[in-house]
Amino acid sequence: MPTEKHRNSQRRYYEDMGVYFITTNTYNLHPYFGEEIFCDLFVEELEFCKKLKEFEIYGYKINPDHVHLMIQQGAKFNFSEVMHFLKRNFSQNANKIIGATQKGCLTSFQRRRCASSPLKEFDGIVKTHKDKFDSKYKGKHDLLPFKWQKSFHYHLIKDRRDFLNHLEYIHKQWQKHGLPENKYCYFVEVLPF
Repeated sequence: MPTEKHRNSQRRYYEDMGVYFITTNTYNLHPYFGEEIFCDLFVEELEFCKKLKEFEIYGYKINPDHVHLMIQQGAKFNFSEVMHFLKRNFSQNANKIIGATQKGCLTSFQRRRCASSPLKEFDGIVKTHKDKFDSKYKGKHDLLPFKWQKSFHYHLIKDRRDFLNHLEYIHKQWQKHGLPENKYCYFVEVLPF
């Protein structure tokens, strides 16, 4: 009897201009973000995605094997579209830096088609990170190709109290995970609620 392929059956609910707390993990919880080059790249990817997908960022924390985000979707793109773009684009660029190829990366035709797109302006940032990576590892590393775990978890922020609780959660991640410092953590000081 043939086995049925796993389907992501998670039903997502979108609220106009909703604020969402989102958690996404690396594949098999591999600690890719223990490498600061990837943390720096993720922050730049997040800002780039914000510009293209027109949403607000209220907080984030990059942990070695997962990321927490607090975003408010805009009028044009829902949070699933934001996350799809962010995760896909980051994976492709992280793998360019590592020197790995990944199923689903842009074909040469797609790259030519994107040559005049906003994605082209990000190429210089990727090259800068690749140069840092190459200088650090000199072609000798044992990093696996970057991959995200499928899907992500989300929570619709209900009110000011809920918002503050999740910001506090982001702020205390470094303690929860026993990290030496609270790097790659951002949260707003002016609240939208």
